[in-house]
Amino acid sequence: MTDSKKRIAYKPIINYDDYAAGNPLTTAAIVMEEDDIFAVFHGEEKRLKELTEEYDEIGLVPYPTPSEACDVLDDFDPDNNFVEDDETLNLIFDEEGSEGTEERLDALVEAAVAAGFEIVERDFTKDAIERDERDAQARGAK
Repeated sequence: MTDSKKRIAYKPIINYDDYAAGNPLTTAAIVMEEDDIFAVFHGEEKRLKELTEEYDEIGLVPYPTPSEACDVLDDFDPDNNFVEDDETLNLIFDEEGSEGTEERLDALVEAAVAAGFEIVERDFTKDAIERDERDAQARGAK
């Protein structure tokens, strides 16, 4: 990290009404990985400053922890299920609505601000759609 460079934490914009094509949290995590943005997950808030010392850009991913998934979904087995799975995330969204995700995201934002990051909202789903369209056009032009 450079002292003169602004540190940015990307807060994903989440559309809770339209996630049939893919969960927006998963999409955000994939785009972050593709863009080499260090992802910080819910549950890592207390260590966020330590984890991000060498990064100027991070992404905030409010996946529920396995224990939170167990609280919401009766049949969630942390030994055999993954909270990152689209189906699991969609079931959690359906059960708890946006409140749980927003609480997790707020905790990540608070930790990022405390670590010196500026929060920038980013629509990772829109970014993914635009990339897919560009890729399709590029393949069609060949």
